[in-house]
Amino acid sequence: AVYIRSSTDKQSAQQQRRRIRDYVMPDDLPRGEARNVDWQMKLYRDVGTGTNTEGEAYRKMMEDMRSGRVDFHKVIVDDVSRIARDVRSLNETINELKQHNTKLVCLEEELTIDPSDDDPFQQAILELMNVFAELETKMTRARIKEGIRSRQDSGKHHGRPPIGYETDDTGHLVRTDKWRKIAAVLEMVDDDEMSKRQAAQELDTSRATINRALDRRKLYEL
Repeated sequence: AVYIRSSTDKQSAQQQRRRIRDYVMPDDLPRGEARNVDWQMKLYRDVGTGTNTEGEAYRKMMEDMRSGRVDFHKVIVDDVSRIARDVRSLNETINELKQHNTKLVCLEEELTIDPSDDDPFQQAILELMNVFAELETKMTRARIKEGIRSRQDSGKHHGRPPIGYETDDTGHLVRTDKWRKIAAVLEMVDDDEMSKRQAAQELDTSRATINRALDRRKLYEL
C-alpha cells in the first residue's frame, strides 16, 4: 500500500509518488523484472493541509487491511509526518500494522518497522515511541488543565454557560433575560413545590440541565 497525504497542491502528491516509485522500482531494475513484480501497489491519497490520521483514504486503507480485502505486505509513506500527526497516533498506527504483520516504510527517515524482525534497535525505537506517546498525552492533558485553571483564576467561564447565563466578550458569565424565571423555578424545586420533571417542562429543557443548575446553587441565589 502506498499512502500519500498532500495539500491541494498537485505537485506535492506527484513528488511523493515519484519518490515512492523510485524506491519500489529503482532505475537499475531490469525492465522485464519490473513488469513481473509479484505484487501490486495500491494507492491511497488524502488531500488536506492537516496531519490528521483520520482522513477518508487513511480509514479506507486501514479498513481494507482489517477486513482482509487487501493483503498488504507493507505500507510505504514518503515521510512519517504524512501518516501521523504526533507520536501517539504514529504508535497506534504501528501497533495496528503489527497485528496484521504489515511493515511500515518511511522513506525520508530511512525507517522500516517490521513486525517479524527482532532487531534490538527496532525494539528500542518502538519502546521509546511508547514512552514519548505517553509523555505527549500527559503533557497535552497538563496544558488543558492549566488553561482551565488560568481561566477560572481570572473569573472567566470555561465550557458551555449554565442555563440562564451567557458569556460576554471577556469570557465572564452574565445573566440573561430568562434568569429570574429560571431562578424562581429552581427555588420551587428546592422547596419541593415542583418536581424536576415539571421544572424541565416549564423551562423547556432537560432534567439533566435542572440537576446541573441545582448543583450550582450560588448562581441562582438558592
